[in-house]
Amino acid sequence: MRVMTASENVPASPSIANDVFAQDKLSIGLTLPITGDNQSVVDFNEQVALARRADQLGFRALWVRDVPLNSIDYPDPVGHLDPWVLLGALASNTERIALISGAIVLTLRHPLHVAKGAFSVNTLSRGRFILGVGSGDRPPEYAAYGRDPDERRDLYRSHWETLAAAVAVPSRVIPASPERAHSIACGGIGRSKRRLDRAPFARLDDLSPRA
Repeated sequence: MRVMTASENVPASPSIANDVFAQDKLSIGLTLPITGDNQSVVDFNEQVALARRADQLGFRALWVRDVPLNSIDYPDPVGHLDPWVLLGALASNTERIALISGAIVLTLRHPLHVAKGAFSVNTLSRGRFILGVGSGDRPPEYAAYGRDPDERRDLYRSHWETLAAAVAVPSRVIPASPERAHSIACGGIGRSKRRLDRAPFARLDDLSPRA
């Protein structure tokens, strides 16, 4: 299999998911951020340097967590960078390694923002991105975002339907308020603005790698 460099306008690997999740085979990746003992503040440049090194050494994937907030009940040892900002930096500074969101808290994120972020990282990385989403399990985060944790199952299902439609081929938008769809326009990533009730908000390619 020929591996393209990040500077070429073609996928780095047409089977990136198969490389990471190969049947009956073990693949090794890293979860970022990685910090030293007693280091509570993440050094952004250090994470990028670690990613470059992992790419050079042949690690299969870099997993990036989405931790919206730390809390007393669920303390993490370090603060976490915004996943989309970090994924964008990793995409620009690596060439072969898969980039995986593990996992975007879909219940606390707008699904169209998730779709657009996923498409952007996938394009920037030349097809090396794998989107992972989850429901989250931290009541303080739900409270901070004005969500009821007891409704997370229904909220996840609703957001998943919107996200899945947005990243499908062809992509489409499921308006949150159908009666207002005619008055909402999204610039998206494409060149022209179109109404949500007639066209997708962006040209979202299939995020799953193509053989």
